[in-house]
Amino acid sequence: MINKHKLFFLFKVAAVLLAVVFVLSGCASGEYSHKAFVDSIKTVSAKDWNTASEGSIKLTNGSLELVMDAATTHFTITNTANGQSYTSVPQITSDAYSTETLQRIKSDLSITYYDKDSTKFVMTSNGDSVEKELCEVRFTDNAIRVYYTMGATAKLLVPQVLPVQVFEQEICNEDILSKSIIRRIKRYYELYSTDDGPSDELSEMIEKYPVLKKQALYILKDTVDTLNEMEISDACEKVGFSEERNTQLMNELGVEAAQSDEPGFKIVVEYRLNSDGFTAELITEEIEIMSQNYHLYSIDLLEYFACASSEQSGYFLVPDGSGALIDFNGVEGNYSQPVYGNDLSIQSDSKTQLAKEVLLPLYGVSFGDNAVLAIAESGEANAILHANTISASNPQNNAYFTFNLCSLDVTDLGEERSIPVYNLYGKHIQYEHPQVRYVLLSGDSSDYVGMADYVRKYYIDNGIIPEKTEKQSDLFVDYSCLIMQDATAMGIPYQKRTVLSTLADIKSQLDISDLSGLSVRLLGY
Repeated sequence: MINKHKLFFLFKVAAVLLAVVFVLSGCASGEYSHKAFVDSIKTVSAKDWNTASEGSIKLTNGSLELVMDAATTHFTITNTANGQSYTSVPQITSDAYSTETLQRIKSDLSITYYDKDSTKFVMTSNGDSVEKELCEVRFTDNAIRVYYTMGATAKLLVPQVLPVQVFEQEICNEDILSKSIIRRIKRYYELYSTDDGPSDELSEMIEKYPVLKKQALYILKDTVDTLNEMEISDACEKVGFSEERNTQLMNELGVEAAQSDEPGFKIVVEYRLNSDGFTAELITEEIEIMSQNYHLYSIDLLEYFACASSEQSGYFLVPDGSGALIDFNGVEGNYSQPVYGNDLSIQSDSKTQLAKEVLLPLYGVSFGDNAVLAIAESGEANAILHANTISASNPQNNAYFTFNLCSLDVTDLGEERSIPVYNLYGKHIQYEHPQVRYVLLSGDSSDYVGMADYVRKYYIDNGIIPEKTEKQSDLFVDYSCLIMQDATAMGIPYQKRTVLSTLADIKSQLDISDLSGLSVRLLGY
């Protein structure tokens, strides 16, 4: 809990926090970064992406190097100037924690979803995708995309049987697919025809697909694994071979398609190097929900990136009000606050933490001589900031963002009549791409003052806040001087004046010789 940690009134940080929040309220959040993303992918076609299932994939720009293990999707980012590096997941071998906790630690992202009865569930990229060989890694010279399929794979469009003309002309379309992809797709199917003469294998296929007596068919091989199915599904998507087209063919051939109602989701995350770090972006238009009975609600992005063990010292910088520091390995607690405060359209009857609103979509992790600053560049209005110290259920000091992908409210109209409480969901997931910029800092920039300086410059350079002029103040402080309270005298109610601050008190508190650029407002004076 926030009230269990040391709070520091950070004038340097507050100068950034209070100046930016008013500007953000009047602009389209994340517009500049999302536009930059759209512009950056206009020249990237489907043929430009390579695929990898093993080995290392490296992105480098001279000062930074990001290396991903294609088999695990874990990566390391290294500052080549000073050798400082951070991993997307820590090396944890202890079995003292629950299976769910260990899977979250080993995962680059986790998802939360609900079933039709509003029961909450969690899936992890490691346990529900990587270990089951349900992920795919694609890359170009300057970007890496990871496609995680979690849970059921029934929604992968993998035709079981195809007429010869459809397979050779529609699926293996040389105008859209590269020759190498077409060669691989052809290896996944076997051509059967009665013109080849009788055989035990042909007889078996005719028994399974009687239409084979009348026409030749390409039939999916039994040796095709999940990764091969994902490649076939991706090829079908690129050539425009839809689920409706496949259903039409199945009906014409008299083949019954398999049905499934298990929870399943496809999540896509993209990594790109910047001059001072990297960005991680969730490609929301490629998210797939494989059953209407399940609702994808949120994604925890890089939950244990740049985390700290019990042997390390440092602190988290969180924009709680005018700024707060949370020491590593301090009092056990989980700090969790929505960016820009709670959604006022949703009624809340309780407040679980004594905390101010998070006025900026960022957090910092300082290790002393080095630090990581994370800035949510888009999707931040639906983000929740977490900063956790080590506890019995959490083996690392870690901070991260959770992005809620759809609106959620609870109907409790029948709660007093023992009628079940159900969740209400938005009709679609958010269109904006949640994106976080991770900045690697060192030296004088690795403390909270240096991080505040970076944030100020970053927002000015990106046009989010104007550059300071002589007439602007760095810090605004409000004092409540007098309030009116309800009181009674001999049973008669009246309004009692209560003095909270006097001019003498205020003057003594502000008698700091090196504090400049301060604006003070007196309320109830």
